[in-house]
Amino acid sequence: MPDVTTSDTPAEQPTQSASTELRRFDKLLIALLAISLLAHMVTFAGFLGLRMALRNQISELADGVQQAKSTTVRYSFPIDQQVPINMSVPIQNSIDVPIKIDVRINQTLSIPIDTPLGKTNLPIPIDATIPVSTTVPIEIKQNLPISATVPIRMNVPLEIDLGSQEFASYFDRLYQALIDLRERL
Repeated sequence: MPDVTTSDTPAEQPTQSASTELRRFDKLLIALLAISLLAHMVTFAGFLGLRMALRNQISELADGVQQAKSTTVRYSFPIDQQVPINMSVPIQNSIDVPIKIDVRINQTLSIPIDTPLGKTNLPIPIDATIPVSTTVPIEIKQNLPISATVPIRMNVPLEIDLGSQEFASYFDRLYQALIDLRERL
C-alpha cells in the first residue's frame, strides 16, 4: 500500500495556505465592516445631535413668534419732500356790502324857463348833504389759478401693534407652521 501521508502532504499545503489567506481576508473584511459600522454610528449620532439642536432652535423661534404678538413697533417716519401744486380753484360767492355815506352836493343848476319875454336861465344853487344807507350785493364768479411748490418737512410717528387682529392671525399661522416643522423632525 502506498504511503498516504507522503502523497497527501503536498495537496494539503495549498489548501491550508488558501484557507489561511481566506481567514486573513475575512478578518480584514470584518475589521472594515466594524470601522464602517462605527463610522455610521458616529454619523447617526451626529444627525441625532443636529436634529435635537434644530428642534431646540425651532422651539425658540416659535416662542419668539408668540412673544412678538405682544410687541408694539414704534418708528418715526421722516418726510422731506417738495410737493408741487397746480390747480384752479373756482370761487363762487355772493357778498352783501353795506354802504353808509353822506354825499355832499354843492352845485348851481341852470334851469331854462320860458317867459313872455323869452327864454331865460334861472340859476338855482344847491348846497345839501344827502345821507345814503343801502346794501349792495356783489356776485363773485371766478377761477383762481394756484401754482406753487410746498415744502413738507415732518416726522410721522408710526405705531404698529403686532398683537392686533391684522397681524395676530399671521403670527398664529407662523407659530403653528413652526410647531408642525419641529414635530416632523
